[in-house]
Amino acid sequence: MGHFFHNMLVEAVTPEVLAQGLVEAFGSLGYYVPADDEGADCVFEVYGRTGDRFLALVGDWSDNGADNLAEHIAKAVNGRVIGVQCVDSDVLILSLTEGDKTSVAYVGSPEAYGITPRPLRAAPWEALVGDDWPAFRSALDASYTFAEDALNPLGAIIGFSAADAARCSDDPGQPLQTYAFKRQQPIPEYLPDQLRPAFRRIGYWREQDVPTAAFLSAGGHGQGVEVLIVAPGVDAGTLDGAGIRLARAFNLQRERNDIEARLESIPLEGGGVGWLAEFPDAEILSGPNPDHPQAHRPDGLDRNMRRTYYVFLTERKGFTLKPPGEPVSEGDPLVHVQIMPVGNRSGWAAVSTALSRAD
Repeated sequence: MGHFFHNMLVEAVTPEVLAQGLVEAFGSLGYYVPADDEGADCVFEVYGRTGDRFLALVGDWSDNGADNLAEHIAKAVNGRVIGVQCVDSDVLILSLTEGDKTSVAYVGSPEAYGITPRPLRAAPWEALVGDDWPAFRSALDASYTFAEDALNPLGAIIGFSAADAARCSDDPGQPLQTYAFKRQQPIPEYLPDQLRPAFRRIGYWREQDVPTAAFLSAGGHGQGVEVLIVAPGVDAGTLDGAGIRLARAFNLQRERNDIEARLESIPLEGGGVGWLAEFPDAEILSGPNPDHPQAHRPDGLDRNMRRTYYVFLTERKGFTLKPPGEPVSEGDPLVHVQIMPVGNRSGWAAVSTALSRAD
């Protein structure tokens, strides 16, 4: 059985630049430098000799592929990275990455292992080896007992240690530096169910041609919703028994199981009358997590993450919610539509509009 390894050669930079570059590269892929007692998910060792043009980066990288990591490192250190992959000592694959461009060269027959070779982009390699371009091409085209043997002439041309480039992650050695990284836990899309439920105002618009007050779930999971309508100046009993509907949408798709209830008048603490509708069976889904990356899009929270609740009157009783955009006429009473989780009435939100007299 032949050798398998996949290492990277990083164009020589100062230890400080390399360290910062690795932290940036791994950070962009969801890793961080752990504390001593946290353990690590991957460890990389740096090998090299005095005067080497490239340092060898040896370790186990499996999450996103070494090519992906090489691109991030090349950008972070503003230099070139060469991926060195050996397949069963039969095929050697060299991937030269600079910025977001990669050129691949092969020793052996990659087709035998189901690898479709990419055409050689000569210009990046010529820029790398300069006048040694003919010797570089000869080294690629020569015959070898073991593919990794090609690293000896290639290392002499490019400027790296063949032994370090072919090192396996469990090979004993004296690394120049060692770096450990730990995978970040994914940020949940939604808030924990254990938080108290709450709502946040979204706005007021037409939903299926019906003037609608809209709210966003902004807390944890809950059961039971109350809707309070306060309309100063509207006579007591005006909205008694009016139908009201609570609807829910998730990922921009409105669900079909709307819940209906009737408004009942109740006295308000500060005097006057309000109208309350109870939806004891309404489930409140946990709201989007504000720490999730999608919550910080330039255009606002990803609409696909919203868990939206709509409130609208279904029977007018002489009044209807004034459609959005219509001017408020003199005599149109103001109305406040307030939604509250039963499990946390302090988590209410409200939309203010006006009532219009219905014909």
